[in-house]
Parts: sequence; structure tokens; C-alpha cells
Amino acid sequence: MNEDKAFAFATTNKEGVPNINMIGVKKIEDDETILLADNYFNKTLANIKENARAAILTKRAEEKLRYQLKGTCQYLNEGQKYEDFKKMGKIKKRILSCQGDGYFQS
Repeated sequence: MNEDKAFAFATTNKEGVPNINMIGVKKIEDDETILLADNYFNKTLANIKENARAAILTKRAEEKLRYQLKGTCQYLNEGQKYEDFKKMGKIKKRILSCQGDGYFQS
């Protein structure tokens, strides 16, 4: 996923209304955690506050594979993870720390 230019990031509010964004500024922290830059995630922020469940979809064209990851997210606007990721210089507001609880590959 580090080589992918962008991937789709989906959330829903407590009523189940979906929202989806394309994410370009990201950092794969470990096998279970992905950090995403919040660059004006107005609906996404509201959704994560109501329902921390989210999904990511990415496609590896050269391998003809798609990966879907599902998990929970939390907002970070302080602490070491935030400061380290912020040094990338592309974070406008805060970051999301998303932890996967499984993935689907097709």
C-alpha cells in the first residue's frame, strides 16, 4: 500500500449513511495500523465520532489484485505518532489511526 498513490476510505454515520474519500497522504505503521492525514475530512470526522468502523479499498493494477481492509479508527491530534507523521509536512488538521481487524484480497 505504500506504493499506491491513493486508496478509497469509507465511513458511515450512526444511521448508516456512507461517505467515501480518496486518501493520498498515508503511512503504514505496522501490520495492523495505517495513519491517514485529515485534509479537511468534515463528513469523515463526524462519522468517525459516531461510528469508528471504516473500510479501505486499494487496487494493485500490476498484480491484478484488490485489497479491502476493515477496522476501527480514532483521531489523533497530539502525541508521538501525530508529531512523527506531521513531519511529513502534508497534514492540514489531524490524523486518523486506523487499526485493521481483517482484510479481504481478491
